[in-house]
Amino acid sequence: MKKLLYIIAFVLFLISDNYLAIASKLNSKSDYQIIPHTLKISNKEILFKISYPQIKNLENKDSQENFNKTIRVYVYTQMNVLKKEVRDTKVYINKHKLPQAELRFPHAIVQNFETKFHNKYLISIVLAGSIYTGGAHPNSLHYILAFDLKKGKEVKLENLFKHGMNYLEVISRYCTDQLLKRNFGDKNWTKEGASAKKENYKYFYITSSGLGIIFWRGQVASMADGVQEVFIPYNQINDIIDSNGPLSSILK
Repeated sequence: MKKLLYIIAFVLFLISDNYLAIASKLNSKSDYQIIPHTLKISNKEILFKISYPQIKNLENKDSQENFNKTIRVYVYTQMNVLKKEVRDTKVYINKHKLPQAELRFPHAIVQNFETKFHNKYLISIVLAGSIYTGGAHPNSLHYILAFDLKKGKEVKLENLFKHGMNYLEVISRYCTDQLLKRNFGDKNWTKEGASAKKENYKYFYITSSGLGIIFWRGQVASMADGVQEVFIPYNQINDIIDSNGPLSSILK
């Protein structure tokens, strides 16, 4: 099974640059450019490939650098974390005189990016993929960034809504209703994973027609059910959206 997973990862490793070239062409409607970059390491111990966006020709150069730096910090942090994981595993194996089975397959992180939305005021991207650091299966790995290009800073979920509104209750109710329709089996598991807590709604993205909420494997259903996403159309939450906030350029 592991061998099959690595064959799949390797195929993605080879073809993803073509995907990114196409994605970049599709995202050409703003007065700046979204340029795909890739950081790769491939050897017997590490399979690392993260494809990520950088922007150029944005009028606000400080904002451009803040966005680009935020992404780069994430990518290089993941690379260093994976290298440390390999070093720690080797130390543990040697200390306990264990067989080298844990390093039979390389530790891996593979992620590709998708631009969910962008205009001259706002950009929302998702990096999605997987991480493997031993064991039977890889785990999903996501990184999201919504960024205000005028103010030069990250957009948090709470920034999208009117001050003082209990936005978590509203989006939790919608997401829970949608997830329960998928009949995962354990309704309490789903209700708890989608309850109105900030930690349950860390992963979101912005589109021209609504918000996407990403729930990790095991958060609202079993690990076997995988990552779950719920799309919330703006017309379902329009009453609580801040009309002067980051979404104003979309909803005008």
